[in-house]
Amino acid sequence: MKYKIIQNNLISCLIAVTLTAIICIMTYGYFVSESMLVQAENQAYVLKEVCHHSKNSDEAVRILNSLKDGFKSRITLISENGTVLFDSVYDEQSLENHLEREEVSEAIENSKGSSQRMSYTDHKQNYYFALKVEDIGIIRVGVSSQTLITEGVVSNLPIIVLAIIAVLVIVYKVSEKTTKRIVSTIENYNFDDVDKCGYDELSPFIKKIEDQRETIEKQMIKIEAEREKLSSVFSNMEECIIVCDKNKNITQANKRAIEIFNTKINSKIINFSDNDKIYKEIEDAFNNNIVNGVIEYNNCVYQYTISPNIQNGNNKGAILIFLDITEQIQSQKMRREFTANVTHELKTPLTSILGYSQLISSGIAKPEDIAKFGEIIEKNANLLLTLIEDIMQISALEENGVIDFDIVNLQDILNDVIKDLMPAINDKNIICKSDIDNISIQANYKQMGDICRNLISNAIKYNKENGEIFVSLKQIDNNAILKVKDTGIGISQSDLQKVFQRFFVVDKSRNKNISSTGLGLSIVKHIADAMGGNAQVQSTIGEGSCFTITLPIKQDK
Repeated sequence: MKYKIIQNNLISCLIAVTLTAIICIMTYGYFVSESMLVQAENQAYVLKEVCHHSKNSDEAVRILNSLKDGFKSRITLISENGTVLFDSVYDEQSLENHLEREEVSEAIENSKGSSQRMSYTDHKQNYYFALKVEDIGIIRVGVSSQTLITEGVVSNLPIIVLAIIAVLVIVYKVSEKTTKRIVSTIENYNFDDVDKCGYDELSPFIKKIEDQRETIEKQMIKIEAEREKLSSVFSNMEECIIVCDKNKNITQANKRAIEIFNTKINSKIINFSDNDKIYKEIEDAFNNNIVNGVIEYNNCVYQYTISPNIQNGNNKGAILIFLDITEQIQSQKMRREFTANVTHELKTPLTSILGYSQLISSGIAKPEDIAKFGEIIEKNANLLLTLIEDIMQISALEENGVIDFDIVNLQDILNDVIKDLMPAINDKNIICKSDIDNISIQANYKQMGDICRNLISNAIKYNKENGEIFVSLKQIDNNAILKVKDTGIGISQSDLQKVFQRFFVVDKSRNKNISSTGLGLSIVKHIADAMGGNAQVQSTIGEGSCFTITLPIKQDK
């Protein structure tokens, strides 16, 4: 503060000195301009007397030429038609006609004239006085005030500079002494004893400080209450929360995390069985990325989120949140097992129904109903058996994924499936085109057959009479890309996200004659996902659909 006061005083003093100098120069300039005009007039009369005794203008020019070195002013001889006959500073041949100059035209009319203006020739502020000399012309004297002002400033410049320095030094010393007294009073003041202020000028300052101190104390109490509330919530959350710095040292952990993972403040991050994975994902959080995953620890399954710890725009480390999903996983497992068990139990009576329908078709029932009933029972029984098999296959995929990998040639599988389904293709007069490359991948042979059969059979079921099917198999990078495209009824945009869900069948009101379990595409997606691939669909109502299955050629061990 002390140096700020001194600095402000010096700046104020410098501004005051500068303004004073400007005012003095302007005042000096005014008086100089008055004296310049008088000086020009006196010199003009002297030169008039000299030129008056000349016989003609040529002789006057010679006289003026001889006298020009004795005058600091600009001397000009101008004829009455405005032509410059002589100029003591410039070449008269280069000067324009001066008849329009104010002082010249006034002298021609009134024998004398004067003016003050910026010269067109030398671009200086000049004072002109002109007198008419009979039979000779107009004698004009020009005096520049700039020269005198500049000379006056330059000649007195050392004194001016010394005066400014002296004033600044005096101001600095006085300001320093005064500031020390003010600052010393403030620095040594006892703010606890307000009644002994001793300086009325400081009373508002002291009151302001007291008010601010009370406000800060209230805010600190409020902040502390909020902190305790947050701390209570943080400690009692069911989720395990761990905060670490960029050295992977734990800086905070709630009660749940301490109980489950036995964490300790200032220790390294918890030692998981998959420690390298967690460490890598923490590094991702240091790069402002949010990472999600699942990990097993002490026979429990935890879903975790690792996010960056951003404070004041800077990444200070990572925040790890773990949620115990063991019960959820076990519940899902139980539901899958229940589905598998139920479908397995249903298979025996449905097989009996199928046998009974065959007995009926062999002659036990009334002759007129045997064929009709037998076909209906057999059709529904086969549909239920297919449903059971599909459910069991999905349960197996969810439970075990893809197992029994072998080298499988997709070209051979696709050609076999197309050959098997050719009667159904011919029944609807469908044109089947294919562009199938010879590609082999690591996969389960039966599951690859299921994918191909489900996709192509759906393309037949949901196609139009005289429609087309296009099957292609290409390799892109390290993936096999299988596409099955049809010109069938298509799928609405609202249903596109549902086609891979279990038991979903496209608008049955449009497909009354099509039997489907609604599990074929779900099986396709389960197999593709289990292999590390994906299943996608594009479709337009009335134009058809295109299913794209991406499968990795080699499986990671």
